[in-house]
Amino acid sequence: MNRSLLTALTAALGLLAGGCFTGVESTPRIKADGRNSVADAPRTAEETFLSGIRPTPPSQWAPGKEFVVTDNKIGRIFSPAEDENLPRRGSLLRFVRIDSTASLTGDPALAIVLRDDLGDHSYRLPSADSRRFDSLAVLNIPFVIDRDIVHGVDSLLRGRRLFVRTPQWYSTDGTREAVRGLRHIEVRVDSVVPGTDQFPAAICFTAIDNGRTGMLLINLTGDRADSRPFAAMFSLENPRKQYPEIKDDVWALITQSRVREGMSRDECRLALGQPDQIVRTPTYGGMREHWRYSDGLYLVFDDGYLTSFRL
Repeated sequence: MNRSLLTALTAALGLLAGGCFTGVESTPRIKADGRNSVADAPRTAEETFLSGIRPTPPSQWAPGKEFVVTDNKIGRIFSPAEDENLPRRGSLLRFVRIDSTASLTGDPALAIVLRDDLGDHSYRLPSADSRRFDSLAVLNIPFVIDRDIVHGVDSLLRGRRLFVRTPQWYSTDGTREAVRGLRHIEVRVDSVVPGTDQFPAAICFTAIDNGRTGMLLINLTGDRADSRPFAAMFSLENPRKQYPEIKDDVWALITQSRVREGMSRDECRLALGQPDQIVRTPTYGGMREHWRYSDGLYLVFDDGYLTSFRL
């Protein structure tokens, strides 16, 4: 018998038999914005907001162009490898020139010469980059951030008011420890500073209502598949205006990433984010949904409203 027909008959018999129904429909993972095909959806204002920030092609680098060191392991990329007089995290390297050199196999190659107060440092390009250097749009040197990129983001965001989408903040005291923040609240951007290799821009902000400070790290590739893009971290417009039907006391819970019985699925999604898995089970009166999150959160909805949860 056709499997889909067998499943439908089993569900129908289960409903007739009452409490003996055991069929469970498990949904595939849903994208963060609720669409099945995110790549085909029109880009939002947040997704295009930083699209003008682009690195300068390496063939156009001018002497003195600055890079910020992100890791003390940077000596490993230099040729020859350096064990002392290494640039340290947070220090500046300045572009000097492109040198002709030889690869490890003796083939012609190129090297980027960078300078700091300790002297010159040579980074030999991978062979693929050396062969097509003049056509490269981007050249990523390990363990450094292009300072021009950080300045470009800072010029767009400094002093601007945004709305934070995530409670996963970092402290601004220099330790960058993970701290629990609020979501969907208005903040003022104080500055943008160098972040990490993976997330080059660190956006520092102050909450408008309570003066609390925080930081969010973002990447700048513009690829929807990347983690922590600007659009996932911030809203340009107040999200509260999109949900006028939500009562103030419920919205206060949402900003604290909290839920209570009786909240709708939309309200819980705003408070906790999209679940990793949704399992639907037909009942006598309608449909029961079980939402599961990777960190152990578990919510149960009957007919679209929260009836129990485990946090």
